[in-house]
Amino acid sequence: MKRVSPVVAALCAGCAAAQIIATFQVHFSNGAVLDDALLLERQGYFIIPAGKALSALADWSTAFLGGLFFTCTIGAGLSLAAVAAMLAIRSVPLRRIVSSAIVGFLWIVFLWIVFLGRLLSGGVDFFITAYGVIVPSATAAVFALFRRTGGEADRGETGSRRIFHVLAPGILLLLWLSHAGDGSFLDFRDSILLSNPLGRAVNDFYYRYTLYPAEAVKFLEAKTLKTCRLENLSKPSIETALRRVLLPRDYLPVGPGQPAKLVVRQRENELELYDGSRRILTVAIHDFLVNCNDRLKDFSERTDRYGPFRQATYFALLLATPLAFYLLLWSILAAIVSAFTKPRRARLWATVLSCAVGIALFAPFYRYRTAVAPDVSASLRSSL
Repeated sequence: MKRVSPVVAALCAGCAAAQIIATFQVHFSNGAVLDDALLLERQGYFIIPAGKALSALADWSTAFLGGLFFTCTIGAGLSLAAVAAMLAIRSVPLRRIVSSAIVGFLWIVFLWIVFLGRLLSGGVDFFITAYGVIVPSATAAVFALFRRTGGEADRGETGSRRIFHVLAPGILLLLWLSHAGDGSFLDFRDSILLSNPLGRAVNDFYYRYTLYPAEAVKFLEAKTLKTCRLENLSKPSIETALRRVLLPRDYLPVGPGQPAKLVVRQRENELELYDGSRRILTVAIHDFLVNCNDRLKDFSERTDRYGPFRQATYFALLLATPLAFYLLLWSILAAIVSAFTKPRRARLWATVLSCAVGIALFAPFYRYRTAVAPDVSASLRSSL
């Protein structure tokens, strides 16, 4: 344990906790998709996913592999935030300024509560709460354990070396953010992943398994399967009209008493839209038929619990995922180089080599981004 950095150990612990939560989250989501698919199949619909993709929804291995996406994004982000908080608290000299340490700790706790409240602003969710509580707690506990039991891999460094260890990934992150934006992930795929066998394997894995975690946090309009149930309709013509507007929008009516994502009930000249037993919208029949897209969009937005979680996942993918992989690479290189030299010198070389790898990855991405933009502009001008 003496050669393991508390930061790396804490990051691994937080990501391990996130992986457990993500596996259960994706598994339960897959189960719901499987139930909907089998229900619609019994109702006579031709559904997607089908075949092996459908049967894979019940496998724990599918949930585990799909959960890696949340582990590498929101799990890494929460773990790094917890590490940063622990380092901030530890930087205060407790023996001299106890009150400042307490204030700093309470301030970090307050910010954490605000962040968790933001994640839950769309509605209380067990898995979001678990991410926000368990992942930081596991990270902080392991960080404190390694600091106390001899994990002193980062002690004894001079001030200039510590600054170098921090600035190196910071500069790489700034380089990435300076060119991040619309299409940056696709450009990263095209310029780096698709240019070599290992990258293509990573790309194939991503497109094979990210369908499952994405489905777990999609809003209703974006879901692959959308079931609806029509109730208490006074005339067959109203049912026919509703089916005419719902089916082209992939809302598939199911039989009476069957579970559905959207329940439409008539009350006099109005339609009530329910999410389970909770009434979400009340609209006039004519208004719903004429403005069906807008009303379904309103319903989807009001029942969306995962909007803040998706935003946090995106920013984690943008910031935390590259930093987490940098730290993982750094720890591997430090372990290898330490077999040939002193630990402090090994850490220095690990930082240098990790930076070199980061620059080597960024160079083709930068060339691709700067080369594609003029080509697109020229093509647009020539087509006018």
